[in-house]
Amino acid sequence: FKNYTEELWNGVTYNHISQELAWQLSCPFNVDVTLCSMDENSEHCIDLQDSLYKVPFQVKYSRIDPHPKLCMKFTTDKGSSVRCPFAYGYLPAWNMSVTGQLNKLQLKLLTQDKAEFKVALCNRTSANKCDPIEELYVTAGTVGAYSAVFNFPQEDCDSNICVQGWRTDVEYSARVQICGVFCKQNVTCVPPQFLWPMAITAIVLITVTLVIFTGYLLFRALQRTNQKVFLYSSQLSRSIDI
Repeated sequence: FKNYTEELWNGVTYNHISQELAWQLSCPFNVDVTLCSMDENSEHCIDLQDSLYKVPFQVKYSRIDPHPKLCMKFTTDKGSSVRCPFAYGYLPAWNMSVTGQLNKLQLKLLTQDKAEFKVALCNRTSANKCDPIEELYVTAGTVGAYSAVFNFPQEDCDSNICVQGWRTDVEYSARVQICGVFCKQNVTCVPPQFLWPMAITAIVLITVTLVIFTGYLLFRALQRTNQKVFLYSSQLSRSIDI
């Protein structure tokens, strides 16, 4: 299989105008061809639905989103080989970022073209599977930045909670996946059973501080009063002596 790997990849071409990704081999060769989406750590490439072709030497994928994470996989009885034809030399038409706030996850989609997107909050149960929790649609009518917000309790923070985003106006799009954002950006996720003790401790400390400060003010006020009384008594005593 290693002897044929480079020959397989040399047959891959992309047409910018027709958005067509094609593969053609100079001679027939039994191989399974799929498109896949590379995960955030570049460790697993998850197959795209309905992208498998079992052909001897030619494949064409139409309406492709040329994203750096969109890859092609060749599989034979000798093994598999994955390569991402848009990883180098191509500027992505869109990108996604996520920021965590109190009980919210905010997604920002930055696109260089009109596009339609679907974003999903999901629970990663395996390397190749993320069960959807909530899904939203985002329509980008012009070039620019677009936002979507998921309500998400802070106490549910987990490294397997992920956000996915992909285009829906093309036939084949990479799924950009970001996991563990909420826990990473909120450095300490406090379990709810510790919130009440912490709140009570804070209230006690504030109360004690206020009591001490109030006592100090009262002490200063009494001290000034005593000084005035002493001064008046001294003056009165001098008047009597005269």
